[in-house]
Amino acid sequence: GGSLKELLYKEAPLSIQRTLEIALDLADALTRAHRLNVIHRDIKPANVLIANDGTPRLTDFGIAHIPDKEKLTNTGSIMGTYAYLSPEACTGEELDRRTDIWAFGVMLYEMLTGEHPFDSESNFAALIAIMQNPHPPITTYRADLPPILVALIDHMLINARERRISIIRRVGAELDSILS
Repeated sequence: GGSLKELLYKEAPLSIQRTLEIALDLADALTRAHRLNVIHRDIKPANVLIANDGTPRLTDFGIAHIPDKEKLTNTGSIMGTYAYLSPEACTGEELDRRTDIWAFGVMLYEMLTGEHPFDSESNFAALIAIMQNPHPPITTYRADLPPILVALIDHMLINARERRISIIRRVGAELDSILS
């Protein structure tokens, strides 16, 4: 069925219903990874494959990190796709589950708007925007979004990670509630 990146190229923005269906399945997959103490570190549309039945599959755990295991990458190095890096990843800090939640929030924003919240002409400009600027209000692009969904995405994209949603299971529960 291709990737979410390809789907967004053809159909962005996605309907609220389709976005919630994909997002809920991805939140379940990420919940399982986090429960196994795996941080993906490269959540993005290209790493989500869409099966023939339309369900998403989270893939490419190539730079995933398992805390308390031997480090395969250097602390302080930037790993992942710039456009989806969390502010703490941009500065080379130790990462935790909230970095995946940030990237998932960026992806939700993109699915619903067809726009990237930190679109810039260069990687450097994107990194600066991610670290210093709040994301543009999603309602600028989609006025039809339920306020609870807007609040969820806003909470996933808080620059200060100590204020960001810290558990993907909570994201999944809120997505499920909105979908219902």
